[in-house]
Amino acid sequence: MGLQLIQTTDNKVGSGPKTRPGDIVEMHYQVGLSDEDIDTPAVLQTTWRNGSPIVAQLGSGALRAEIDQALTGVPLGTDRWMRIPSGTWSDIDRDVSLAVYLQRILGPSERFDPDSMSEFAAGAWTVPQAPTTPSARVSMATYLAAALAASKKKRGSGGYGADVIALRLPASEVDGVASLLNSLLISRVIRHQPIRLDDGSGPVELRMARADAEAVQKWLSES
Repeated sequence: MGLQLIQTTDNKVGSGPKTRPGDIVEMHYQVGLSDEDIDTPAVLQTTWRNGSPIVAQLGSGALRAEIDQALTGVPLGTDRWMRIPSGTWSDIDRDVSLAVYLQRILGPSERFDPDSMSEFAAGAWTVPQAPTTPSARVSMATYLAAALAASKKKRGSGGYGADVIALRLPASEVDGVASLLNSLLISRVIRHQPIRLDDGSGPVELRMARADAEAVQKWLSES
């Protein structure tokens, strides 16, 4: 079955030259789960994490035809978002969101690795599972309880503490807790992607909705 694009939207339209068949295009992308009942999509894979874009030649068959068509005739600098139906690109039984930023067209003398986008082309995405190591759950429970207790003092003011809480974690424990929260977003235990604040000088802060924090606390007590 061909890949069906439910929706294509340009979050930003670039001002560069339009891409054409045969162009070798450097691009960043992000793949996530697209659910109508979740306010922010859970990220499955993104090149923005490591800063390494992929490179693909349009019209060469390297990309699925529908993706290739969606990226042809588009100005460089465009940030294009696509929503792909469940099961038509990968084995994931949920709709998938694909955001692509067209960065530049390689010159004729520039070399590129055609295998750099093999995973992207194949749609080999998997849904991460909640960490099974006790340490992530213990850390989550400990810092969540502290954050909820601290935020109760602010609820009377109707300000920041009323509907958002802040988890302050040592840098060594952030990745495990963030991974756990991402898996809970995917499984619909929470509805919003926590915001990470890190200035590199001390503890890392994860901000999350109070309703989500209470849902995680309930999940921890029942699982």
